[in-house]
Amino acid sequence: AAVDSGFNWVEVDVMTTSDRAIVCSHNFDLERETDSFGYIHQSSLKDIKNTYTGVNKGYGGAYRIPKLKTILKKVPNHIGINIEVKSSSLYDLRTARALVSLKNSLERRPVIISSFNPLVLAYLHLFLRAAPTGFLLESKKYLWITNWLHPDYLHLRGDMVTESIISLCKKRNMRINAWTVNNKSAIKALFNKQIVGVVTDMGAVL
Repeated sequence: AAVDSGFNWVEVDVMTTSDRAIVCSHNFDLERETDSFGYIHQSSLKDIKNTYTGVNKGYGGAYRIPKLKTILKKVPNHIGINIEVKSSSLYDLRTARALVSLKNSLERRPVIISSFNPLVLAYLHLFLRAAPTGFLLESKKYLWITNWLHPDYLHLRGDMVTESIISLCKKRNMRINAWTVNNKSAIKALFNKQIVGVVTDMGAVL
């Protein structure tokens, strides 16, 4: 739907099942948004293959939890994909390791791999060097991590984009993407500050 609406980039959240399949989901716990129970990272792909998503959102239709491989095949190669890696703990590198196995597919398109977990990004910086990384932040107190992580992008909550942050990013050669902004005026204001992109749920409304 995002591609059909004219967007050049889409964002997907990913995590791995217990048998190392990379699937697209915002939540580890299945109860929150699906008709199943348990946790994705503790379930096999077979366990969740018949799960329907969106059951608590009032969507017109329900969908299966897709594998990242399916998304990479379905979305045209000229469309960029921001892959947000979810991790169950600081030292959970399972999804990062699994992404390395998709190196050939990821190198065929524009891609950014982002995460709140700096160890995930450090791992990918070493073993998937062709993919730019984006460090997700929702608090300035973790900004110091960029001193050793050196991400290509800083992914900030929309209200965190200030002139001082913009100046810092220019000095460190980090580009900025803002998330999740669902107000047209706010989106326009952010682009006027010359940030690279905005993550939004507004879709065709824009």
